[in-house]
Amino acid sequence: MLKVDILLPDTSAYDVLHHFSQKIFEAFQRAGCVCRLLEGSQRFLLPLESPPDFTLGFNGALKIEGGSLFCDYIGLRHVACLVDSPFRFMDLISSPNVALTCDDEYCCESFKTNFFKNTFFMPHAVEKELATEKEVAKIYDVVMLATFVDCEHRREEWKEKFPIDICRSMQEAVELTLGDEQTSYIFALEQTLGGHFKNIDLNLLQSIISEVELYIKGRDKLDLLQSISDCPVHIFGDSLDCKNWAEFSQSYPNIVVHPGVTFLEALEIMKRTKILLNTSIKNKRGAHERFFSGAAAGAVVVTNDNAYMREHFVDGKELILYRRSDVNDLNLQIHDLLNDEPRRIEMSKQARIKVLAHHTWDHRVAQLLADIIDSQA
Repeated sequence: MLKVDILLPDTSAYDVLHHFSQKIFEAFQRAGCVCRLLEGSQRFLLPLESPPDFTLGFNGALKIEGGSLFCDYIGLRHVACLVDSPFRFMDLISSPNVALTCDDEYCCESFKTNFFKNTFFMPHAVEKELATEKEVAKIYDVVMLATFVDCEHRREEWKEKFPIDICRSMQEAVELTLGDEQTSYIFALEQTLGGHFKNIDLNLLQSIISEVELYIKGRDKLDLLQSISDCPVHIFGDSLDCKNWAEFSQSYPNIVVHPGVTFLEALEIMKRTKILLNTSIKNKRGAHERFFSGAAAGAVVVTNDNAYMREHFVDGKELILYRRSDVNDLNLQIHDLLNDEPRRIEMSKQARIKVLAHHTWDHRVAQLLADIIDSQA
C-alpha cells in the first residue's frame, strides 16, 4: 500500500494552500493510500523516522539548514504541486527527486523544454463535497474575488528595474499576450527575449516573468470590470500595491468593495453568488481553482476563453467564455443571464455536473499516481 506524506506549507495567502493540502490528503486516503498530513517539525521528523514512498506539497519543497532540499537529504521523491508559475521555483530544478505540476500546458511545455524535464500538467481541482452541501440563498448578483494590482504603475517602474531592451521585450510580450486567446505570456517572452530567455541570469528571468504576469493579470481584471455597468459587482480582495480597489471603484458606482477574505470564506461567498467573474489570463491552456470552486458552489462562472476550457466545457451552456476583443459584450450577456433565472440555474447545474464528473481532487490524485508516480517507479 502506497505511503504518502502531505506537507503543509509554513504560510499561505488566504489559507488556500492549507485548504488544497487538506483536500488532496483526503483524496489520497480515498484512493487507498496510507497518508499523513504533516506540519511544523513533524514534516522533518516523521519522514526520517518512518519514510513514506513520496512526499507532496503545494508551491515548493522543504529546505534544511544551508538551503538544501529535504527530499534530497533523505533521498525521497517529492511532488511539488504548483499554484504559481514554475518559473518562481528555479531552486527546485537541480533536484533528481522533485517532480513539478503546473496548471497551464503552455507554461508546462516551456519549463519542461528549457529548464526541467520532470514537469507535468495538472489543472487545479475542487473537493466533491462542496457540491453536496445545502443550497443557500443567492444574495450577490455578480462577484469577483481578486487581489488588486496597480499594473500601470508597475509598468512605469520597469524602466528603473530593467535595461531598456528588456523593457521593450516585456512590453511586446504584454501586447502579444493581451492580443489573442492563444499566446501564452511565457511563449510571448520566449519570442521577444530571444536568446536572452535561456541565457540571462535566472534571478533576472524570474523577475521579468513575474512582472509581466502581474501586469497582464492586473490589466485583465480592470478591463473586465470596466466592461460591466448595468449591475452591482461585489469585489472581495486586498491589494499588492499602494492603490487599492476602493480607489479604483471611485470611478465606477456599480462596484461594491469588500475586504479580502480567507479561502473558506470565499467558498461561502461563491455559494451565495449568481455569477462569478474569474480572470485567468495567465492560463492560455489550463485552469486554476476559481473556476472549479465557483462551478461546484453553484455559480455561473465568467472566465477567459482558452483552448483547455473549450475542450472541456461548453460556452453558453456551462459557463461564459469571454475574449478580450469582445469584452464589452459581457455587460449585455450578464444582464440577460441575471434576468433569465431558469437559464442561469440550468447553466450552473450543468457546470457542477461536469466538474464533479472530471475535475475533483480525486481525479487529480488518480492522475498523479498514474502520470507522475508510476513514471518514476
